[in-house]
Amino acid sequence: MEQWKEISDTVKKQKLVPFFDCAYQGFASGDAVRDAAAVRLFVEDGHLISLVQSFSKNFGLYGQRVGALSVVGANEEEAKRVVSQMKMVIRPMYSNPPRHGARLVTTILEDPRLTAEFIEQCRGMADRINTMRTSLHNALGAVGSTKNWDHITKQIGMFAYSGLAKEQVMKMREKHHVYCTADGRISMAVSFCRRKASVIYCNWNLKHCLSVYRVSPRVMSTTLRTPSTTFPSKSSQLFL
Repeated sequence: MEQWKEISDTVKKQKLVPFFDCAYQGFASGDAVRDAAAVRLFVEDGHLISLVQSFSKNFGLYGQRVGALSVVGANEEEAKRVVSQMKMVIRPMYSNPPRHGARLVTTILEDPRLTAEFIEQCRGMADRINTMRTSLHNALGAVGSTKNWDHITKQIGMFAYSGLAKEQVMKMREKHHVYCTADGRISMAVSFCRRKASVIYCNWNLKHCLSVYRVSPRVMSTTLRTPSTTFPSKSSQLFL
């Protein structure tokens, strides 16, 4: 938190308006409360922050596009003016979003028992993703790579930046049907690490694979079976 404190002091000194994007709360450190520590620090330091939260991934509601926008005002009157401006923006965009997802998230986050269960499930998912990082790192060494892949285990969250260039990504996609974004970002939520490692290693060296492990691509995912959508700031504050 020392670095976050330095950032807070710099933002205050430069009179900047901090904007937080909280999309993977609970999947970063494995502790949903800890993942929001920087947000709480900035509020405690007196910043008037804006915060966007997504619940699509950590609640298993990707198809619902569930989220919330929170803005801290200097006083009640300023808060009312901000809300008025927000309504002017959303009116021509969607006006009234679906409620069912929002109500489900609200139900969970307003119930201490359900919230604790949700946080524990996030921790389980984060631990599993970290295990996949270690498995991929070890598999890359097992297939013969001498490159330092420590960045895979040092990163956190659902994805990892492999270091592959766009040319290598395209070759991996066309020859081996292993997919990731053009900047080399790969999903760590899948389980066939040995095959993925073999393909990444071969494409890193830009040569043909001598062999590709035949591993059944078992895609393992953990989703909460309790949906949500845009939801009231009261629940959002409870979560933070």
